[in-house]
Amino acid sequence: THDYGKDCLLQADAAIAEAYEIMGRPMSEDFPKVDLMMLARQEDYKQVGEGVNDALDAAMSSEYACFITQDPESGRVGGVACYQVLSETDVQGNDRFSQYLLRHAAAEAAVRGATWKEAPPRWFSLGIGAYCERYWDPFHATGVQRLGAWSVAALRREGGILKFKNFFDSFAVSRQSVLQSGLVISYLVHGEKNEKVQAEWDKVREIMASDDHKDLEKTFLKLEMALTKYGEDDFQAYADGLGS
Repeated sequence: THDYGKDCLLQADAAIAEAYEIMGRPMSEDFPKVDLMMLARQEDYKQVGEGVNDALDAAMSSEYACFITQDPESGRVGGVACYQVLSETDVQGNDRFSQYLLRHAAAEAAVRGATWKEAPPRWFSLGIGAYCERYWDPFHATGVQRLGAWSVAALRREGGILKFKNFFDSFAVSRQSVLQSGLVISYLVHGEKNEKVQAEWDKVREIMASDDHKDLEKTFLKLEMALTKYGEDDFQAYADGLGS
């Protein structure tokens, strides 16, 4: 319906704004626009996914219900979500869940489509998408806790929290890694962090907000090392707090 489409756009716009907020980057009037599609039929979703060249995006298209596309000529980034019918009787629930997926597609596409001289790692861009999908609500402050509890429970069903070293060193797409990537972003944004983790996260955001993004890759590696060395227990405690 027209109202549902309008609400989807509001949710997507809010997710894009949140992605920029997490990155510490201002949203200028000429920020790169994001192309979004929500497909009603699984066959159409699969067909679009078959045209994706990037390995992680292709994995998302087959493992998950949203993924990112990139035009090989223009470089323009888009997000694709597939409408999910989880219940034949709960149309409102289906609508809501599918909007979450559109938020993911919009937020991840916003990060990937931003202008970068050095780009963030893929766990981070995918994580912002997963955070906006499942760990945050644009219109309800309680969403971080409420949706977080729902998502941590789902992560535990998918095998639980991976050790940071395993998560960062061999990042691959699975429901487990997608759910954890969103939880990592939630922790970085809202959690109580060791001072060394906090310092590295502050540096990452500072460089993302700069014009040249100098040493961004190196700074992200330092953040990963700090999380691995000092953040494991705090991260687990944060997840337990959401899930309680």
